[in-house]
Amino acid sequence: MALWGSAVEKPDTRSSRGSLDRDEGGLQPTGSQHIYQPVGKPDHVAPPKKPPRPGAQSQVGSLACLNTADSYNDGVKPWRLQPQEISPPPTANLDRSNDKVYENVTGLVKAVIEMSSKIQPAPPEEYVPMVKDVGLALRTLLATVDETLPQLPASTHREIEMAQKLLNSDLAELIGKMKLAQQYVMTSLQQDYKKQMLTAAHALAVDAKNLLDVIDQSRLKMMAHSRPH
Repeated sequence: MALWGSAVEKPDTRSSRGSLDRDEGGLQPTGSQHIYQPVGKPDHVAPPKKPPRPGAQSQVGSLACLNTADSYNDGVKPWRLQPQEISPPPTANLDRSNDKVYENVTGLVKAVIEMSSKIQPAPPEEYVPMVKDVGLALRTLLATVDETLPQLPASTHREIEMAQKLLNSDLAELIGKMKLAQQYVMTSLQQDYKKQMLTAAHALAVDAKNLLDVIDQSRLKMMAHSRPH
């Protein structure tokens, strides 16, 4: 299962978000540095690398292709998720055949991609059903996590619960941006709030992936303790 490709750089400073790594472009001489150089034999200096072009893809974990960067760079190119393959790759060497948490994380990412691929031409009255689908997918995921939690080591429960709270906060942010996009329909601000809806949806998908990572680590910890020494 292969998707969760590149993700947009989100203008949020939270540590859970991915960002494009850019080369500083600084010159770094090779070899040891000297105040005086032999005439005609200056140290070779590597040219600075070119920064990535706007909209260029990069990896954030293994998240789905959420390509909204162009809209922040020039405000001209279409901004939307490119629906491709959906299934997130395993984050740990675990059996996924009956993994409800994994399935529901995938379902949530699908809902985010579905919403983001339709929101560009959608009228304001269609925002609510799309966001509602994302909310229902999140509710299903969180219910599954609640059912799974008692089976996991108690020492990991707090981290999992914090990841759940973050997802609820992400959904509230998405709903807030949706209401603003509806409020400012037919104004110059509408497109900005639509972009912010995409950013909030992207954050939700990233944090869902992070929740899966936390649960996987808890499972691996439990498996390690159950092995005979």
